[in-house]
Amino acid sequence: MIYFEYFKSQIERQIVVHLKNRMVFRGILRNVDPFLNIKLDSVQIESDNEFISIKNGIKNIKMCSIRGSAIKCIEMDRIGIEERLTEASRLRYNIDR
Repeated sequence: MIYFEYFKSQIERQIVVHLKNRMVFRGILRNVDPFLNIKLDSVQIESDNEFISIKNGIKNIKMCSIRGSAIKCIEMDRIGIEERLTEASRLRYNIDR
């Protein structure tokens, strides 16, 4: 739940989501659930996969939902990540003891 809590604190920020099929979604994080399913606004789509062709009409979409199990990694600003995750781990350790 550490990552879920961290992503909840990052709502309304710009993120980049890399999927397992090598597609990349850039957008503003609007919501996240405990399964790390995310909802993005103002989305721009890129694809490194030559087998997936994206037509010009759908490169910019208003909103999308991405299933957590399809996500490979998420890029975001590094400001405060280490401190927040360390603090969350420390709190989690104290609760579990």
